[in-house]
Amino acid sequence: MEDRVLQDYCSSLRISQRFGSLLLARGLDNIEDAKKYLHPSIDDMQDPFSILGMKEAVTRIKKAIEKKEKILIFGDYDCDGISAISILMLYLQGKTPVDYYIPNRNVDGYGLSSTAIDSILTSSKPSLVITVDCGITSVAEAQYLKEHGIDIIVTDHHEPQDVLPDCIIVDPKIERKGFYDYCGAGVALKLVEALSSREEVIQYFDICALATIADLVPLTGENRIIAYYGLKQIKEKPRLGIKLLLGDETISSYTVMFRLAPRINSAGRLDSAMKVVDLFVSNDPILLRMLVEELGEVNSRRQAICEQVVSEAMEMLKKVNFNKTRIIILEKDDWEAGVIGIAASRIMEVFKRPTILLAKKEDGLLRGSSRSIKSVNIFDLLTRLSDLLAAYGGHAQAAGVTIAKENLEEFKKRANDILLAEHDDSEFLLKEHYDTDLQLDNTLLAFSKELELLEPTGFGNPKPVFRVIADDFKFDRIGFSNHIKYAKGDYEIIGFNCLNKIGSLEGGAELEVTLSNNIYQNREYAQCTIKTVRVTKVDIDYGNAQTLNIPQLGIAEKANIPVISAGAVKEKLNANYGNLFICFSNEDYEQLLKDIPQAKDYSVSIGEPMTLNPENSILICPKVDMDYSYFERVIIAGNPISTNYFSTILKTCEEVYALDDYKGQKVIILDNTINSVYTEIKKLMMRGLRLNSLSAIYVNIKKSLNVSYFTFLVVYQILTELNVITFNDKGRIEINYDKKDRNSSVTYQNTRP
Repeated sequence: MEDRVLQDYCSSLRISQRFGSLLLARGLDNIEDAKKYLHPSIDDMQDPFSILGMKEAVTRIKKAIEKKEKILIFGDYDCDGISAISILMLYLQGKTPVDYYIPNRNVDGYGLSSTAIDSILTSSKPSLVITVDCGITSVAEAQYLKEHGIDIIVTDHHEPQDVLPDCIIVDPKIERKGFYDYCGAGVALKLVEALSSREEVIQYFDICALATIADLVPLTGENRIIAYYGLKQIKEKPRLGIKLLLGDETISSYTVMFRLAPRINSAGRLDSAMKVVDLFVSNDPILLRMLVEELGEVNSRRQAICEQVVSEAMEMLKKVNFNKTRIIILEKDDWEAGVIGIAASRIMEVFKRPTILLAKKEDGLLRGSSRSIKSVNIFDLLTRLSDLLAAYGGHAQAAGVTIAKENLEEFKKRANDILLAEHDDSEFLLKEHYDTDLQLDNTLLAFSKELELLEPTGFGNPKPVFRVIADDFKFDRIGFSNHIKYAKGDYEIIGFNCLNKIGSLEGGAELEVTLSNNIYQNREYAQCTIKTVRVTKVDIDYGNAQTLNIPQLGIAEKANIPVISAGAVKEKLNANYGNLFICFSNEDYEQLLKDIPQAKDYSVSIGEPMTLNPENSILICPKVDMDYSYFERVIIAGNPISTNYFSTILKTCEEVYALDDYKGQKVIILDNTINSVYTEIKKLMMRGLRLNSLSAIYVNIKKSLNVSYFTFLVVYQILTELNVITFNDKGRIEINYDKKDRNSSVTYQNTRP
């Protein structure tokens, strides 16, 4: 865009050119659309009657209210379904007899089912059932209700299939006119708006905002309006249940996604979600406090179970040939159905492939959840394979699946074959993902404040990610942690668990970061948080490289590996996945590029790979506890500080080679040196100094002891293996005076002359 046009665009919106360029990059080139985006207005919400079936639904519900018929609201057991039920309950209470039913995941399954309907017929006997966040695929179940003389209105937001239930249906995705990407609670909100007025539904925006953010519908159009005003409502005047659930947290889309929604969802994942509706409809402080406490406990249990599922799924994926695998489909009979959707999402993020996890139910069928990458529409894929499925439903990136076990292998093969034929290898590689480059200058703080106009961010309106070219600044380690920080003026860059990835790099890297405004101890500054590190120019000082390799000295088991020629290696590099080269210094890396020129195209990481997705890549100064199970082969291109390190690789990867002959770099530490370092550290303890990093300790002992930082760190490793020195949480040294046999330290044994 020409400078003058950009100036006019930014002037009209009263924003900086840097912010304007970001909006344009996101497709907001129309000034009026940009104004509506930056300043959401309730007046821009569309007429609810523009949704197919809304008029008929309103007529039937008003008839029920007039005749005081009993209405039952049937909803899903997640945050969206619970929120949708709550909105309708709050509106209908006092107008006509109304109740609700949420199926138990482990008893009734998902959505309308004959089991759930039988429970309703036994206990409630309604005249009208209104589904929320489900029902669009419940053809037989809708007919079953009709046969028992019960009318049904389906309100849903999931993708319709070829055959629809024979009843009144309100699902914006049938016609897809105007804005149609509501969540289930959003559709319920539009129904209440049609039954009453826009002014009436504003009071429910807070509930609908939680569901809209949690259900991963795009935070654009009307969803952005609902989320914006709903979060504002929670911030200014939260209803009691949300206030108690929020606790000391500050409300934001991030808080909803990672704090509130998981707790709301937890009950339905492991037990019954029926009681959770009280979170929104009750004002009883005692009941709500007990409910919030219970949700916290259930969520903790859910997290532990989910971690177990992820761990088991990761174990199943070891030794998989990712060159021939386009979709991950795993099954384990005893997996908890309530957590496998979350686990599938985690696996999908790691391996960049659509993922389906399945568990066995009492009826013998396998039921599960799928999550998908952006380039693969999982709902369309399931539709093409529907002849093998007992049931399915959902969205482009998330869906539920039910399949007979005898069909599973055929389903796996056909699904994978379709994706192999129609999707290129490159779609499953880790890609750069940033909006634009970020210049680090004195306007960064103002820009970080301007970015707040994008909130609430989330699915469809992601928090901006920027690329920072990191060529000329050095990161400092934060205390004894693996976190690093670079600070200058009114901005800082912080990297959590990035010490091994970039802490010793003196070459070049591209950082993908998010930017936010932060205040700490009355200091306001812009904070860049590192998401991804891409090494672009390897230049690690030899001493720094050796420092990263020191943990190898703590390995006792010895091992040898076969040598392979460069020519033989090249023959194994005809695919995108499976090969990992390991170097231990800058010199090793440069020699590798001479021996294997095509390695120049591989991604480079320090300490640990950017992802476990086993793309052909180069790893420099690897962590000693790396798991290489997802790579087909590891090729050592250099000399480790101890050849014992090979034994740890062989534990997780069977095919390990050395490119050219190798030898260990013998490290010798004399007893006198150990004694001297120990004596100086003890002196520091006696002085009561508070030292927040190893480098700070070294600076102090270096004044009276002529040892290198490398030697100091090796001695420190020996002393910690012997449990002679430790550091308390206040950064002060503690000495254990119990006599120790130095030979009980593996590092000590490996550094003998």
